[in-house]
Parts: sequence; structure tokens; C-alpha cells
Amino acid sequence: MWYTGIDQHQQFCVLTTYGAEGPRVKPARVPSAPLALQAYVAEFPGPHRAVVESTGAWYWLADTLATLVSTSCSPTPRGSRPSPPPR
Repeated sequence: MWYTGIDQHQQFCVLTTYGAEGPRVKPARVPSAPLALQAYVAEFPGPHRAVVESTGAWYWLADTLATLVSTSCSPTPRGSRPSPPPR
């Protein structure tokens, strides 16, 4: 299982992936675009979970993650909530 934290910005995303044992595997900065995110996740075969920093324009990211990872969520001040279902 791979675990990736995503800090989304308008022009880019900062991603950090950890393995099942816990050590950081890869930090990266990629363009805020579905193809860039797909290429990053493709580097890690097998099940993948992701968490996205809460932001106002994260729906394209949630839609993309829904096709790439087994679980994604967006932390909120009151805890975590699952990502919205794909449209």
C-alpha cells in the first residue's frame, strides 16, 4: 500500500508518498493537471491511498484520484471526510 499526501495549489501540487513501512519514498512537485498526477501515481504499482489538503478548487483532483487510488479524502477543520463521488 502506498500513501500520498497532496498539497494542491493553483499551478502545481506538492506530493509526498510513503510506503507501507512508513519511510518517505518520494517527494515531488507536479503541475496541477490530471495527466501529471496520473504519471506520478503510475510510478507506484499496487494499492494507493491519498489525502488532499482542503482547498476550494479540488474537485478536478478528487475526480482524477477516484480513477487512480483506492481511497482519497480531504481533511477539514472538523476531521476528514471522503472525497465526493465521481461525476
